[in-house]
Amino acid sequence: QARDKDSAGWCHVVEFMDQDGKQQQWLMPRSLLAGDSSELIRELLSRGYFMVRSKESKDYLIGYLSTSVTSRYTLVANTGWHGDSFVLPGGEVGSKHDRDPFLLINAKPTVPPGGTLESWREQIALKCVGNSRLLLSLSVGLVSPLLALANAESGGVHLFGKSSRGKSTAGFIAASVWGKDLLSWRATDNGLEGIAARHSDIGFVLDEIGQVDARLVGEVIYMLANGRGKGRAGRDGKDRKSQTWRLMYLSTGEFTLSEHMGSARVRAKAGQEVRLINIKADAGQDMGIFEQLNGFEAPDKMADGLQAATRAHYGHAGPEFVRHVVANRRDCRDQIAAFSEQLRAQVDMAKADGQVQRVANRFALIGSAGEIATKAGITGWPEGFAIRAAIVCFESWRKEWSPGGSREAEKAIEQVRGFIQRHAARFDNGTDHHVPQNRAGIFRGNEYWIFPAIFKEEVCDGLSFATVAGALEDQGYLLLGTNGERQARRRIEKKQSRFYVISDAILHDVE
Repeated sequence: QARDKDSAGWCHVVEFMDQDGKQQQWLMPRSLLAGDSSELIRELLSRGYFMVRSKESKDYLIGYLSTSVTSRYTLVANTGWHGDSFVLPGGEVGSKHDRDPFLLINAKPTVPPGGTLESWREQIALKCVGNSRLLLSLSVGLVSPLLALANAESGGVHLFGKSSRGKSTAGFIAASVWGKDLLSWRATDNGLEGIAARHSDIGFVLDEIGQVDARLVGEVIYMLANGRGKGRAGRDGKDRKSQTWRLMYLSTGEFTLSEHMGSARVRAKAGQEVRLINIKADAGQDMGIFEQLNGFEAPDKMADGLQAATRAHYGHAGPEFVRHVVANRRDCRDQIAAFSEQLRAQVDMAKADGQVQRVANRFALIGSAGEIATKAGITGWPEGFAIRAAIVCFESWRKEWSPGGSREAEKAIEQVRGFIQRHAARFDNGTDHHVPQNRAGIFRGNEYWIFPAIFKEEVCDGLSFATVAGALEDQGYLLLGTNGERQARRRIEKKQSRFYVISDAILHDVE
């Protein structure tokens, strides 16, 4: 028997071999034992159960399923941490306890692991040594069970670049930690909710971001990072519990998130780009994602060899990592803190923007996962390699992020610059004898005087006024008033008026 932690949803846990010889498990609602039980039989038959069509067989089956059972499970909706225990799709990992064991609702049949942990280590993990993107990808595959211990937010890492650069190879390597399949971005947000809940504290790999609607992907990024699905009403009108999760995922694609969203004329927000971190797949060694071939003749041979290995050796490292973390939670917390401090000491965080700090913390946690797995004897890597790879990839991300550290500030300045460039004809330059139609402001000398209403409604369109004004002020493009106020007085038509005054240096300071 099974029920949830609130002693509701009672059911029988029914297991049988279907007609393909596969083990099936069904959480049979006890309400199906009421009436003539035809619905119960229909559900069993639809799941591949074979029975002789006779009254005696039916009566015997119903009698058997009606028998009282003393052993019980507690049903949980998500994989991952539940108290001190960790629920995997195939069962619970935890210490001895007095309570009933946990059982996952709607668990999908698990694929038996391929090869052994030792063969996975030899054929996959050790082949990643010397390759920062591969080490990071495998560490992303491991890191999700550590999120709860570190009280860290969910999020993703996105490897982008031209095709045939090894992104899929990195995806298969990350996926081999738990299984062998890559999931597709080609799914509705509702579908991804269920996938995320079934992979909570485990993670997954989403292949080819170009397959998801560019108009919707930004909201999906927020949903996955926030760890909660949409609220919905049940058939009775009452609110149903939203699905929840906590995970880190790896994404691949030819384009960055902002490039993909831009194809649909949607502007990516800085918060989205912090939640899904863009990393160039090309490691800069003229070998695509690879930096070291580790015995392979060429990059394409290495990609083919590693992908073939992931089809044969998979599914051992993740469960073994969970067993280690469950048994050593306190030590793992201490190691996370130490490795995080190591990363922060090796990258300049003294004046880093809050967004950069958040991303650095994520890279530190990913590197910690690789190092903890190494200390546990899972990867076979030399100590320090995983955190070093995290530092290399962090610096690669940081180089592309923003000179000032804040992507929001950079976007704000880009938006103001673009407004002035596109609407130059809307500024009265004092040389013509007519007022421009739909005038946005005045251009005098080397200054653009923008009317306050135009600045707030059009220039700041989609961004907060505080973000835009603060970014302009920090970079010296916003010329302040005599008392330091953001609106400055300028004389026009024989009287003083207030404007947001932008220096034309904003048009010239472009790399």
